[in-house]
Formats: sequence, structure tokens, C-alpha cells
Amino acid sequence: MRVSLPLTLLFCLISFAAGAAGMYALNNGPDARPAARRDQCQAADSTDMPSVKAGKPSDDSPASDAKAAPSDTRPALAKPEAEPRSEPAATAAPDVPAEVHPAPAGPAVPAEKTPAERAKDLRDALDKIKDKSPEELDPEEVLSDMMGKRVDYSVTLSGTVTDSLGNPVAGAEVLAETQETMDGGSALMVFSTASAGNRIAVTDAAGAFSGTLTTKVTENSKVSVILRSRAKGHGESKKVTVEVKHGETKEGIALRLLGAGIVTGRVVDAAGQGVAGCTVSLNSMARDGSPLFIESDVEVGSGGRNRATTDASGEYRFEDVAEGSYRLNLRSPGFKEKSGPRSVEVKAGQIVRVDNDFVVAATTSLKVKLVTETGQPAQGWATVEFESSEGKVVEKRQGMVSAEGELQLNDPPVGGFNVTVKLWGYHDSAKAWHTFTQDQPTDMGTLALTANPEATRSRARMRR
Repeated sequence: MRVSLPLTLLFCLISFAAGAAGMYALNNGPDARPAARRDQCQAADSTDMPSVKAGKPSDDSPASDAKAAPSDTRPALAKPEAEPRSEPAATAAPDVPAEVHPAPAGPAVPAEKTPAERAKDLRDALDKIKDKSPEELDPEEVLSDMMGKRVDYSVTLSGTVTDSLGNPVAGAEVLAETQETMDGGSALMVFSTASAGNRIAVTDAAGAFSGTLTTKVTENSKVSVILRSRAKGHGESKKVTVEVKHGETKEGIALRLLGAGIVTGRVVDAAGQGVAGCTVSLNSMARDGSPLFIESDVEVGSGGRNRATTDASGEYRFEDVAEGSYRLNLRSPGFKEKSGPRSVEVKAGQIVRVDNDFVVAATTSLKVKLVTETGQPAQGWATVEFESSEGKVVEKRQGMVSAEGELQLNDPPVGGFNVTVKLWGYHDSAKAWHTFTQDQPTDMGTLALTANPEATRSRARMRR
């Protein structure tokens, strides 16, 4: 699922503001507690969240323990003479001034900002954009406000691309993206831009490549470059991460394409007739050798496709799929899935026919296209309200608006309703009466939405 970059940036900005404020509370709250209570709370925190340490460590010195312990009112008992210890007594060090070797002067490093300062910066950034609609947001400006000063970053990268057998591959695309890491002491922020990757080079006849990546990064952040390669007839390579500073050259990068196969299948109705226009997607069940907690769409094919649309006979086809295990998902507006395959195993050089067909049945559905005042597709997460003739909202449905501005929902309530479409950043659409018939599609046409700056202002106030 993809949304526009401005909306993604705005969502991250609001989330980071809340996170920074929370870290500030964690780091400063324990100071107000009594020492003994603070130690107990920290012990509980370390049990609940073993990987996160918040607040200041307790003082484990004997002096601190003595202060915290209650005084003993019992009479003191006579102590037996202590046995002589076998260890030699420690002797005091002579008062000889230590020789000091001053460290060589290095470049001045800006002082690390406190969580409170970062939270303030994020609130200031929210104030700066609160009167803008999503379309008016400048991604680079938002990044600068959210992450800090943006500076030029340019590196030269070279290496080779080979196939799964180690043979050089000519004409392979090499893509690169940056990943920024900022360590705030108690919080670590990792931010990746251009997740689709910038094409920096194409390999020559010997499989060699050399290219320059030029972009903007946050000042004083730790920058890594993530590279991958793809080529027709091969599966996309695993990602390779390198660390290289601005102005430097990194050589000897080895990218290895995976073996690839082809996946085919079909979507049919209860009578066995093919259903056109259904979208089938492949989701990787294991990528880059690491466990996944959230499945992600795998990019297959030289064009980076991860979805296929069924043709008139209900057939779908994926080419250049990297060998491995995948989950199949079906999205079919106007149809409900009754049964179908769940996964497929792809082997290099083979055409895999999915064992079972997806079987779908017609269902009640709605379709609407959302555009801005200028006629451009609107994007985001929409809410559709269905209001009865008595003025009561009987149901609310939500869905993602596509890059083309289309919103399609299955199984709205059957009957006649006043329908309102709500999309953050815009005024609500005017109520319009529509009738939804059982197992039939309803096309609501095109709705033009008006930008609503007050929405961003309200969201900013709510988060502050």
C-alpha cells in the first residue's frame, strides 16, 4: 500500500513529535521521585522493556544505601577482634601531579540536543505547516524542519553485478538509497528516503558499474547507502549496505542477482468463468535472510512490479520473481473471495502454476473517484459515512485512496443512504443520495474536494 510522500512525511512528523515528548517525560520524570521509589520503578521498567532504558541509573554506592536504610535503634553488640587479613593494606598514592597530554584539536561538533529541545523543534515544524494542505507541502522543507539542517551528500559507488551462478550480468540496473541514523542518547531514529531507490548506473558487458549518488541528508547524521540490482530474467539482488562519507568513493561492491521464476494463476467465478480486472499481489515471506514481522510487497520484474491484473480470461502472470516463498493476496472490487491459494514456492528457471484458482462471487460494492480543486487525484485514507433518511449515521467504512484517486469498497450497507466522503486535509464532500443493491456495483462518479487548512491546524493542536 503506497501513499503520497507529503502525507507520509506529515504522518512521520506528527509521530516523531509525540515520541520525542514521551522520551522527554521518561528521561526527566524519575528525578522527581524518592531514591528508593525510583530504584523500584527502574527495576520494573527493566523487566517490562529489556531493550529500553529510560531515566537515570540509581546510585549503588554504600553511601547511598546507608542514606536510604532506616536507622537501627537496638543497642550495639560488642564486636570480636577482626582476624588479620592476608592482603597487604592499600597505601595512599603520593601527591605527584599527573602528566597531562592535551588531545589534538578536532572539528567543532554541535552539542547534542536534549529531548525537550527536539520536541520543541518538532512543534515548531508543525506550526510552520499547519496552514498548508498536503499538496502544498515541500518534502525537502518538511524533512529539514523535522530532522534538522539538510546538507549536500554525494558519493561515488562502483562494483560488479553477477547472476546466481557468479557470471557477470550486462545491462543490470543498480539502485541506491540513503538511510540516516541519529542517536539521541535514549532514542535512536532511523530514517530512509527514496525507498524505491535512485538508479545510479547500468552495468557494462563485464558486469561492472560505477555511478554517483547525489542527494540531501541531515547534518551530523550517520549515513549508510543501500544498494540493490535488478535485470530482466533475474530475481532482484539482496540489499547491500555500505558506509561512505560525503565526497568519498566506495569500490568493490558486489551485488548478486537471484535466480528467477515465473508465477501464473487464474481468478474465476463459481461457474468457472474467468474474472477480469482483479489484482493479485505477491508478498515476500522471507527477505534478505532476516525474519519478517510485517509482510512486504516484493518487487518483481524489470519495472518493479509487485502486482498483476487478471485479463479477460481471468489469468494473471508474474515474471522475474526471485526464488523463495511468497504469499498471494487478492483484491477484487465488486467481488468477494470465496476460496483460493495462500502461498507459492518459486524456483529459479521454472514456471510455477498456482495449484488452486481464486474463486470469487459478486458482492455489493461502491466506487468513487476523488480529485482536488485543480482536478488532480486526491490521496490518503478516506472515511465514507452512510446516513439514513432520518439523519442517523448507520455505518462508517474506511479505505485507502489509490494514486489515481480511486476509492473502492466492498460490502457497503444495502439500501438508500446519504453518503459523505471524508479525507483528511479536505472539507467533507456534500451529502449525496445513493442506493446500494445487493451483490451489485454502484459507481458514485467523481467528487471534487476542497482543501481544508483548518484540518492540519486542528491536528497540530491536538498533538501539542
